Amino acid sequence: MGSVAYSLYGPSWIWQRNDVNALFVFQNPLQEEVTLFLELRLSDQAMEGFEYSGPITQGVSLLAGQEKRAAYVGIRARDDSRIGTYQLNFIIRVEAEAVPIEYPVKVIRGPVVAKGLLPVFLPVGMALVWCLIIGVAFPRYGEPGAWKRPSKPYSSGRQKPEAEESSEPK
Repeated sequence: MGSVAYSLYGPSWIWQRNDVNALFVFQNPLQEEVTLFLELRLSDQAMEGFEYSGPITQGVSLLAGQEKRAAYVGIRARDDSRIGTYQLNFIIRVEAEAVPIEYPVKVIRGPVVAKGLLPVFLPVGMALVWCLIIGVAFPRYGEPGAWKRPSKPYSSGRQKPEAEESSEPK
C-alpha cells in the first residue's frame, strides 16, 4: 500500500450476541498528504453469523508524518449464529491501489448468564444467602423472648471463673 503503514487490532474470538470492534491504525511517513478509504465487506457466510448497521466506507486523510485511527464498532455476532470461524473482509484503497484484508473471527457459544440477567440474579442470590445465615446460624434469636435473656459474662481466661449464675430472668 505504498509507504502508508497500517495495523489491525481486534479480537480473534467472540461470544454469540456480542460485538466485534476492529481498530485500524494508519501511519503516513511520507512528506505529502495521503487520502485513503477503508471499506468493510461482509461475505454471504459472514452475513449469516454477523449483522452490522454502521457505515460501510470510511475516508481517512493523513497529513505528512501523521498517525490516525479508524474503527468499525458494533459488528454483532447474531444470537442464532453457528459456532465456527467467519471471515470479515476489509479493503483499504489508496488512489488506484487496493489491499484486501481477511480477518477471521471465531464465534463461540454465548455466555452462561446473559448480561441483562446478572443484575437480577446477584441480589436475589445474596438475599438467599443472608436468609440462610439468619435462619440457620442464629436460631437462638428466633425463639420467643430470646432478646430478653442476658448473655453469659465474658471471661478472658486470666481471672478465676466465678460461679455461673442462672441466665433466667428473675
